[in-house]
Amino acid sequence: MKRLILFIVLSILFTIQTCSAAMIATNPNPNDGVTDVDIPSNLTWENSNQTVYVDVYLNDVVENLFPVVQVINHLNVSIYDPPGNLDYDTSYVWRVDLINNGGISTIGKEWRFRTQVPEISTIILLGFGTLIFTGRR
Repeated sequence: MKRLILFIVLSILFTIQTCSAAMIATNPNPNDGVTDVDIPSNLTWENSNQTVYVDVYLNDVVENLFPVVQVINHLNVSIYDPPGNLDYDTSYVWRVDLINNGGISTIGKEWRFRTQVPEISTIILLGFGTLIFTGRR
């Protein structure tokens, strides 16, 4: 009887560890720590094969890391297209939580990225109406 109980407990622990390891979103785009991300960008990731739904959270770091704003609630997707554009020269944090068919949710890793600096055009006015246009980042 003790061996049977030990076997059941070990089986449950193995199953929990296996499910937890498999229930994590991978291959985020933009990836953690990336800079110069285009402002018209989608967030993409790969779900585990056990994923039924996802919850996605996104916020700019300037506002406040907590609470991160939920932008997708229980949908079966692997892409988020923010309405409009992201803000220029802004740091963002995002996370994907995966939910399996048993309703068990795994909180994902937080990823951070920074968007591009806007193009700046400079007009240099020289004497006698000569204009020079320069563009830089």
